[in-house]
Amino acid sequence: MIKHALLCALLGVACSAHAAPQTWEFELKNFNFYERLTYQGYPGWDRSEVRPNEVIKGSFTADDNNQDGSFSLSELQALQVNGKRFMHCEAERNCPGASVFSFNPANHQFRLSVEADFRTPPWNFTRETLDINLWSWGSIQYQTFTSNPDHELRSTLYNNGATTWAFKPAAAVPEAETWGMLLAGMGAVGLMARRRRA
Repeated sequence: MIKHALLCALLGVACSAHAAPQTWEFELKNFNFYERLTYQGYPGWDRSEVRPNEVIKGSFTADDNNQDGSFSLSELQALQVNGKRFMHCEAERNCPGASVFSFNPANHQFRLSVEADFRTPPWNFTRETLDINLWSWGSIQYQTFTSNPDHELRSTLYNNGATTWAFKPAAAVPEAETWGMLLAGMGAVGLMARRRRA
């Protein structure tokens, strides 16, 4: 009787378990760089260069609710780029979240469009925007716009023919349902061993 109850409990926990949210990390490397400074509305200077060691790192967490094997905007739960949160951010940052997001783990097709505003001295205003389209072609642009009453500085990283990108799943953390199944299984094994000794 107890054995049957444990089996039923195991089945109940297993049925209640669903696909856990997945966290993926991405790294984009080797960009062209362009920067433009204006002073009180007048052109200051422009500069451009290739930055082969420039890296954009980030991670996102999403839950495949419809079980179609890919992630969409409605399934996105968290997003971080270069150590800054672009969802659920700190009080000093305004980040409404991504306007475009999709990711297919099978072929690493990835689309993302997101922006955030914040204020840090000596600048009065800073806006960061990131647009990535890694579907039929590779298109990446990461722009930072900063301004105060006198200056405006616009910096842009954009992909070139040597830009690379890579994705990998982050180390998984077991959910409560997983721990529940593990404990129930250990309990069932222990009970069966005890009954055999009796």
